Amino acid sequence: MPSLTLQGQRLYYEDTQGSAPALVFAHSFLMDGSMFHGLAQRFRSQWRCISWDARGHGSSSGALEPFTYDDVADDLAALLTSLGVSKAVVVGVSQGSQVALRFALRHRQHLRALVLMGAQAGTEDPQKLPGQASLIDEWARAGLSEPMARGMAHRLVDAGWHGIAEWQAKWRSWTPAQLRRCFSTLALRDDLSGRLGDVQPPALLIHGGRDVCVSAARARALAQELPHAQWLQIPGAGHAPLLTHPAEVEAAMARFLAHLGDPLYPEFSEPSSSQLAAA
Repeated sequence: MPSLTLQGQRLYYEDTQGSAPALVFAHSFLMDGSMFHGLAQRFRSQWRCISWDARGHGSSSGALEPFTYDDVADDLAALLTSLGVSKAVVVGVSQGSQVALRFALRHRQHLRALVLMGAQAGTEDPQKLPGQASLIDEWARAGLSEPMARGMAHRLVDAGWHGIAEWQAKWRSWTPAQLRRCFSTLALRDDLSGRLGDVQPPALLIHGGRDVCVSAARARALAQELPHAQWLQIPGAGHAPLLTHPAEVEAAMARFLAHLGDPLYPEFSEPSSSQLAAA
């Protein structure tokens, strides 16, 4: 398996390679880079598609000392540098969107554009956080029961999605220490609200109309703060629309990426005001 040891972490990654511009994928909490296999297959003919397992997730390994999403954004920057990528479009889902936004703030010279799903700028909803913490604590103490597995599926993807059993099996392999550490990073993250006004690259925000983790109001507030953002809400989709509604997500991304200009050249064209209004 391809991996690199960076910042004390051995990061597993997948890379379609080639000279095309880079499209890099940042996965959500409890998931891993394989959630992007469909998108990579769709876009690999025009883009160099790179996914990786964030620290604490998937096939990546290393000492799980306390870490923040700033650290994960720095992991991403180090990975891209090691792979010879100077600039990339970053596609982030949920936790991955938190990483992508911090990458935009900390490594803006390497950012070409953002595609965000299940995204928000703020901390976790204080009304939801106690219930989330209780669930994680019970899971860590007693294992993932079937009702809990269904509940996690409902929150993170969609309980009725055909591929959910594979992820539920992966979740059962998480260790208590791994689970608590990665949840602590999510729960204690800092608030980015009011800090994103100078993120100039174009952004596409895709939001599921049935997302129970991030409200449409929170996602729209993020879209309004980013200077060059387009918005798309997919009715019927949950927190991970790329899995449950791949055709809609792929079509929206294809339109958005086309607005970046000829992908063979490093420069991009920002969406016009009329395109933003239409979105």
